[in-house]
Amino acid sequence: MPLFALRYRHPTLDKQLTKSRLRSEVRSMCKARRAGVPVPAVHLLDERRGCVFMERLAGGTVRDRLRGMYQKRKAGASPGEPGEADACKPYERGVAEELARLVVRLHDAGVVHGDLTTSNFMMSGPEAGGGKMHVIDFGLAGTSTSNEDRAVDLYVLERAVATTHPGSGAFVREVMSVYKNESKSGDKVMQRLAEVRARGRKRECFG
Repeated sequence: MPLFALRYRHPTLDKQLTKSRLRSEVRSMCKARRAGVPVPAVHLLDERRGCVFMERLAGGTVRDRLRGMYQKRKAGASPGEPGEADACKPYERGVAEELARLVVRLHDAGVVHGDLTTSNFMMSGPEAGGGKMHVIDFGLAGTSTSNEDRAVDLYVLERAVATTHPGSGAFVREVMSVYKNESKSGDKVMQRLAEVRARGRKRECFG
């Protein structure tokens, strides 16, 4: 995965920033892996060329899996039936629980991802269920034990899922419920998340 030079930046500054970002990305991935979070194995960091060589994963993104599922659900819905289910379907619940547990492991290990979207979780195995979930793309990740940073991570995930997957309210609720129950700081992070949501609504209203 190469990082391309940004021509509007001074070459020396660009190299320094690229090197720093690559080191941070690899450091976060290694820390997550040591904590038991399935991430691609890093084979080589080539700072001179601005490349990270890592394991290639087979499978599809959670985004694609959920999108297909919601499209099928919408196509099979009866006229006048609400678009958002009140409860997760079994497969949907399983995906939500696994995703939440991976985020819990990340946060409890002191890693914040910075870009939690359903595109950055990959699943192997058949679409009907089973397989293993991996977390990918640590380009914006960093180390932090701040509940504020963890709450922002969850807020990014919440907004990304709502925007990408209409009718996913039950999925999001399941993710947050599992996180709250299984994280060492679940209650405190949820309190912070409520504050982050309020700030987000205020920005949407007033710019």
